[in-house]
Parts: sequence; structure tokens; C-alpha cells
Amino acid sequence: MPTQLSIAYTEPFSFKRCYNALYRSDDEILYHLEDEAIYRLIKLGTDFIPVMISEGENCILASTDIDLSTE
Repeated sequence: MPTQLSIAYTEPFSFKRCYNALYRSDDEILYHLEDEAIYRLIKLGTDFIPVMISEGENCILASTDIDLSTE
């Protein structure tokens, strides 16, 4: 089952400004930007898992197709 983590934020943080700052670099190999989402691998223990980072309502959503426990 896919896993999704929600991280609340308040202003002055802006996901769109962060996304636009990342979008300026054409040579970046650590992440991929598409449809206002950031795709990258995150190390979890000894494994690397694919994660999609996007914006929810007043929160950042980190989603993966990997079934992760709450630990």
C-alpha cells in the first residue's frame, strides 16, 4: 500500500517559490521536476526509495508507492 506523509507549514514558506528555485537548474541530477512535483530518491536505512514531493493544502506531501511502516 502506498505511503503518504503530510508536513504542515505556515507562511512565509512557499512551495511554489522553492519549486521555481529548483526549476532554474538544468544540470541537476538529484531530482526531477514535473507537473509541479519533485521526484527524487531518499535514503531510508540502507535502501533508497522513490519519493514524490508536492503541495497539499497548507502542507507538503511526500508520497511513495512503497509500503512503509510508521517507524
